[in-house]
Amino acid sequence: WEGNTACQPQWLTSNWSACSVSCGLGRRSRQVRCAAEALGGVPAECESQKPAEEEACIEYSHCSWRTGPWSVCTGACGSGTQVRNVWCESNNSIHCDTGNMPSVVQHCHTTSGCQWIVSSDWSPCSSSCGVGTASRQVSCSGGSAALCAGVGPQPQDTMSCNSTDGCTWAVSSWSSCTSNGCGQGTRQRSVRCASPTGRAEDCKKAGTAPSVEEPCVERAACMWYTADWSGCSTDCGEGTMQRNVSCSSGLSTWYCELAGEKPMSWALCRSTLNCNWQLGSWGSCSSACGAGLRSRMVRCPSGRPSDCASPVPNSTESCHGATSCKWHATEWSACSTACGTG
Repeated sequence: WEGNTACQPQWLTSNWSACSVSCGLGRRSRQVRCAAEALGGVPAECESQKPAEEEACIEYSHCSWRTGPWSVCTGACGSGTQVRNVWCESNNSIHCDTGNMPSVVQHCHTTSGCQWIVSSDWSPCSSSCGVGTASRQVSCSGGSAALCAGVGPQPQDTMSCNSTDGCTWAVSSWSSCTSNGCGQGTRQRSVRCASPTGRAEDCKKAGTAPSVEEPCVERAACMWYTADWSGCSTDCGEGTMQRNVSCSSGLSTWYCELAGEKPMSWALCRSTLNCNWQLGSWGSCSSACGAGLRSRMVRCPSGRPSDCASPVPNSTESCHGATSCKWHATEWSACSTACGTG
C-alpha cells in the first residue's frame, strides 16, 4: 500500500449534524470511521489520531424571546400597569427578532384593593323646613363605582332629613269683621306652614300656630236708632212724650259715639185733644132775697183758654135769692068797688 495513497487507510467523516440547540451553545456530532477508499471503504486501521465525532457548536438562527412572570399590578383598584423581564435566550438581543419582541409593560385591571371612601360629612338638609335630603361624597377608590361592586354595598350617599330651622307660619290678611261695621264680631285669616310641603306638623315643631280667628270690634257703621214718639203724657195742655233711643243692634252707647250726639229720648208736647172746659158749681146768689148774681169757676185744664172750644161758658149769671125773704103786709087799700063785692 506504500506509495499509493488511495490504498492507505484514512479516517472518513460524515457531515456534522445540526447543532443540538437552536440558539446558543450546543453540541453537534458526525460519524468517523477508518477505511481505505480504493478498497471500497473496507474498514482498516488508521495510524493517525481519530478525528472528533462531537464538538461544541453555537447556533443563533432560531433564537427566541423568553419572558418572566408579570409583576403585581401597580393599581390597587382599577387600571394600572404590570412589567416583566423579556430577554433573548442567547442573552444577546441581537440574536432575536426585535420586531416580534414581547411587550415588557401591559395595562392591568384589579379590584383587590378597592374600597368605598366617604370623603365628606353630611350636607345641611336641602329643606330648611320639612322633609328634604342630605348628601355626602361617597366614591370608590378606583374612581368608578363598578369597581367596588364586589366589595360590599355602597355606603348611603343620600338620606331623608327633616329640619325646622327655617319653619315659619305664613298668614294671610284678616277678613272683614262679621259685625258688618258695627259691634262685636269675629274675623278670620288663613294660616299655613311655609314649608315646601305645607305640612303644619313641620311648623308646629318650631312654635304654636297663630290664631285663625279673633274677636273684632267696629264702630264705623254704628248709628242711633230712634223709635216713634209716644203719645203726649197729657191730652190737654203741656206734657212730655217719650221714645226709645238705642245704638245699633242694642249695643252699648260707646259704639255709636262716632255717629254723633245721642238723640233726645223725651220732648215737650202740647195737646188739645181732650181740652174741655172745667166748670165749678154755682156759688150762692149775691142776693139773699131777690135778684142778684151768682158765679162759678170756668177754666181750661191747659191753663190756656184758647186750647178749649168756644164759646166760653158763662162764669156768672143772674139769680134770685129767696133764702131770707119774708112777707111784709101793708095797710089794706080801699075796696075796689063802692058797692058790692070787690
